[in-house]
Amino acid sequence: MDENIYSLLLKSATGLTLLGTLRYSIDFTTALDASADRQQQAATIGGVVYPARGSITIPFLTGMQPVPLSGFAIYVQMGQPLLNWFYSEDAARGLTVQFNPIGFERIAGGLLSQLPNSNVVEYAFLGRRIALPA
Repeated sequence: MDENIYSLLLKSATGLTLLGTLRYSIDFTTALDASADRQQQAATIGGVVYPARGSITIPFLTGMQPVPLSGFAIYVQMGQPLLNWFYSEDAARGLTVQFNPIGFERIAGGLLSQLPNSNVVEYAFLGRRIALPA
C-alpha cells in the first residue's frame, strides 16, 4: 500500500484559515463491495469500494498529535477514486473528512469538526500532494 500525503489549506465559513496534513493509504487487496451477483449491463457502470486508513494533523484545531482516520474509497472502473470518505477513530477529536481528486496532484473536499463542548464547524479544503524523495 502506497501512502498518499497532502498539504492542506482549510477555510471555514467565518473566514478562519488553517493549515494541515492528510496522510492515507488504500487497501486494494480487500474490496468492501462483496456482492455475489455482478452481471454487467451496457448502461451500468460498476464501482468498487476499498477500505482506507490514515491520519490528519491540523495543529490549531486538533493539536500536534495526528488524528487516526478510517474510511473507504470508491473507484469506478479505471482511474482515480470517485470519492474518499474518512471518519475519526478518536472520540475526543470528532472529524469527518470527504474529498475528491481534481487531477493527479490535487484534492478538494470538506471537513466537519465536532470537538468536545463545541458546535459542528464546517471547513472546505484544497490539498496538494507532497512528493517524498525516493
